[in-house]
Amino acid sequence: MRMAFLADLYDYLNKLNSSLQGCNENLLIAADKMQAFTEKLQVWRSKITQNNLSMFPQTAACKVDAHMTPLILDSIIVLEDKIREYFPNIDIEKYDWVRDPFHI
Repeated sequence: MRMAFLADLYDYLNKLNSSLQGCNENLLIAADKMQAFTEKLQVWRSKITQNNLSMFPQTAACKVDAHMTPLILDSIIVLEDKIREYFPNIDIEKYDWVRDPFHI
């Protein structure tokens, strides 16, 4: 069960990592992707408290014990805290003119 959860979680992290790389990547796009991922973690956290693990297909395929759900929830909370620690929120609203310079 734990390996299935880690495989699911690292699949999401690998996709995020790959999307943050490339020649057309910039600070605004990367900040939006990190913000979207942290919001996704909040949604996952609420679903996990309802015992809904559909976002983790390999984990959901296993029979999840009652003691596994708190471990998954704790892992998501720690991941969310570490992302906020390592990627502080950047005030990107003042750079919105870069996204659309002709918007008044």
